[in-house]
Formats: sequence, C-alpha cells, structure tokens
Amino acid sequence: MAVHELATNAVKHGALAVPEGRVLVSWLLDAAAGQLRLHWTETGGPPVPGAPNQRGFGTRVLDTTLRHQLGGHAELRWGPTGCAAP
Repeated sequence: MAVHELATNAVKHGALAVPEGRVLVSWLLDAAAGQLRLHWTETGGPPVPGAPNQRGFGTRVLDTTLRHQLGGHAELRWGPTGCAAP
C-alpha cells in the first residue's frame, strides 16, 4: 500500500507526471534488524516548492500502513525535482 501511494503521487504530481521524470527504487533487507529499507528517489519531475503545507490522504496512508500496521516509519524529503524517501 505504501509503494502504491508513492507511485500514485509520483504520477499525479511528481516525477512520473512528465515524460522525462524518473523514479529510482532500491531496497535493502537488514535481516539482523528485521527491517526492509526502501529508498524511493524521484528526479526530472516538475519543480517542487517544498514540503506540502498539509498532510494529505497519501501521507496518512503511508503513516498508517508503515507505523501502525508494520511498526516502521517513513522519512520523506522534498527536493527540487521530487520526493525522496531515503
């Protein structure tokens, strides 16, 4: 669900909203810590003025899915050409 929300946002507002936009997804399984670390980086998208002023539906879904259902968290950074979840 979390990846779906990131992808939906990228298509509607981010890097995937323009033909030259790209999304790089990588992950690392940290078996010792019992964690999956997902890295999502958007480039080439329309200019991003900064982090949104309000938490939207997608942010609430990310928080609910990751924090409450999986015991994890999301760290979103808003760069000049898109969102990054390092």
